[in-house]
Amino acid sequence: MRRGWMTLLGLLALATPAGAEMSVRGQTLRYEEGDRVVWQRTFPAALGKLSGPVTLGDNSYVGVGPVVYAFGAQGRVLGRADLPGQVTTLDNSGRAVRVTV
Repeated sequence: MRRGWMTLLGLLALATPAGAEMSVRGQTLRYEEGDRVVWQRTFPAALGKLSGPVTLGDNSYVGVGPVVYAFGAQGRVLGRADLPGQVTTLDNSGRAVRVTV
């Protein structure tokens, strides 16, 4: 089951400008280009701790409680994978995003 989600996450794509970076600050996911915040999204604490973000190809991924979201450069949600437990880590050291629950 996890491989299916990883494949789904790995197939989603949108262009990400060079020099752009995702970061997590508390419950807020931020997408920045240099000193400029392009967009940000704050998740309620009740959803759980944020894990990541990691980037694979042109997409960024973040775990929020038991869910992994894929985001494009403009803050659009490209996909969502609901998992059976809390996301503890995201890893992009291969050709897919690996999720530990």
